[in-house]
Amino acid sequence: MDENKPMQDQISKIQTVLKDIVNGGITLDEPTQALLLMSKIPDSYSTMVSAIMATTVLKDLKIETLVSKVLSEESLRRSGMGQSASKTSQVKVHNGNGPCSHCGKKHGSDQCWSKYPHLRPKKGGDKGKGKGKGGNGKKANTVVVHTTTDGTKVTQSGLSSSNGQGASVVEVEELVL
Repeated sequence: MDENKPMQDQISKIQTVLKDIVNGGITLDEPTQALLLMSKIPDSYSTMVSAIMATTVLKDLKIETLVSKVLSEESLRRSGMGQSASKTSQVKVHNGNGPCSHCGKKHGSDQCWSKYPHLRPKKGGDKGKGKGKGGNGKKANTVVVHTTTDGTKVTQSGLSSSNGQGASVVEVEELVL
């Protein structure tokens, strides 16, 4: 499909070809037809396709649902929403009140470091540490727990890593009261 041509026209042509294939004796269930149609959607719609794939059980995929979502996405794009509504998460939102009345910069006066120096982050803090790391240089804990019950006890085992030196398997048995 060409994103510069109306999607409805292109989808109709593909649906006609799919009907001809089915009428010719080849069995294609609706989810398979929907996947074939989805494979023809332009790459620029990949965010929408990924969202559909992540939220829909493939055996329940319907052509009507797919067509509706593609046409809605096209409508959003043509109405001036840019790439799509799903891209709004990439737009930086300014949470200030406009120019600061104290210093004139682009933050609200309630967030002004000049007016409220205690709001300024400490120098040399966690610069460059990245997400998930504490101020002590250690990696954050990650625990995956698997629980089984055999009637008299609960066994939990998991994977834990807290110091960046590798992971350890933790197994805990508890009696059920």
